[in-house]
Amino acid sequence: QDVLRAAHVVLAEFCPRGLGAHDARTGLGTLENLFVHSATAKDGTPQVLLQFVDSLMSDQKLMSEMAMALASAVPGVAGVVRTRSRYRDEESTDVWEEVLFGQGAVWTNVLGCQFRISAGGFFQPSAGTLETLTQAVLDGVDGKKGEKVWEFYCGSGLFSILLAKHQGVSTVGFEGVAHSLRELATNAEANGVEDQCEAVHIDLNSRSALRCLVDSLPLPDVVVVDPPRRGCSRPLRRLLPHLGARRVVYASCHPQSQIRDALHLVGNGYELVSVSLI
Repeated sequence: QDVLRAAHVVLAEFCPRGLGAHDARTGLGTLENLFVHSATAKDGTPQVLLQFVDSLMSDQKLMSEMAMALASAVPGVAGVVRTRSRYRDEESTDVWEEVLFGQGAVWTNVLGCQFRISAGGFFQPSAGTLETLTQAVLDGVDGKKGEKVWEFYCGSGLFSILLAKHQGVSTVGFEGVAHSLRELATNAEANGVEDQCEAVHIDLNSRSALRCLVDSLPLPDVVVVDPPRRGCSRPLRRLLPHLGARRVVYASCHPQSQIRDALHLVGNGYELVSVSLI
């Protein structure tokens, strides 16, 4: 809240100068979103990475001035970054980014592992419940050394890397955003599990691409799913029951889509064992 209050003051100053909020209805304004990535350095110091999503029509000099103002006003700012996603069929496939101040990423510790958080990659945003969530996923998987775990919508590899590190499993992460997979590779190497973590760049909305997985890879013992708010794509939802996994662990930020996907699994041979609210 302190970060948001300080950022609001700075944004209010720069809005009349041409950096107004984007209005999709009128097309006016250039700044679409502000994401606050919070992290904790190795020495315990809180860090903040501010990410602006803009239309790329923002004045470069003005954006740089605003970044410096934010760095002075907002406590713990390690970097200010502007980004813009590249899309295909309304799905983000990669991210363009420019560092306006400081560094373009921060590192944080989760359950004894180090993770790089950058503006372009996906990392779980709820810092206050992060360890509770990740521990719940690890407990749900309960993997055995040598088992194979597939993670769909793996982002920067949070669950895959922790599972490899703490349970000795081999993981394959599937993700449509190339930048996130580059982050996964960096994080796996930083935690010494690069030989256990494989990453596959794939369109998770493509039925044919998903079917190729079944034909080309050893099937998983356990599946982890961590989709965006809309839930699993229809092709993935239909595929999940046919992978033969003994267990599916589903982390969700939107109960409605999770219920829809869970009902499909239950209707195709799975039993709902537990539900946790975090």
